Amino acid sequence: MPNTARTGFGTLFRRGATIIGEIQGIDGLNRNRATFDASHTGMTDPYKEFIGGLVDAGEVSFQMHFTRDANQILLEGDMESPTPVTYSVQFSTSPTQTCTFLGLVTEMTVTSPIEDKMTYDVSIKLSGKPTWS
Repeated sequence: MPNTARTGFGTLFRRGATIIGEIQGIDGLNRNRATFDASHTGMTDPYKEFIGGLVDAGEVSFQMHFTRDANQILLEGDMESPTPVTYSVQFSTSPTQTCTFLGLVTEMTVTSPIEDKMTYDVSIKLSGKPTWS
């Protein structure tokens, strides 16, 4: 079977239809489900039993070159707003896979090292269920 692995080269991050450029890498889409202990005295084995709760869609984080361009200023505006915004990640797969979600910018950090490029780290908390297409 041929290898179908791909690098992240060519992956795009969008705010609505606007591509946010100069991103160095994207992490996240890390879903997790809450669990609740449902153990009881009538169990036949001494192992805890659990039931599932709500799913947390997680976060998306990325590091980009710090440029203070119009698109970075858009993200800064999103940080100031309590209203979720539509974002998407278009992966460089074949065929292309895109994850679209509502999210709130929760963290923005500028790093300015003396012997490296300046960067902007951004974290976005997903709100609701993401869709894949």
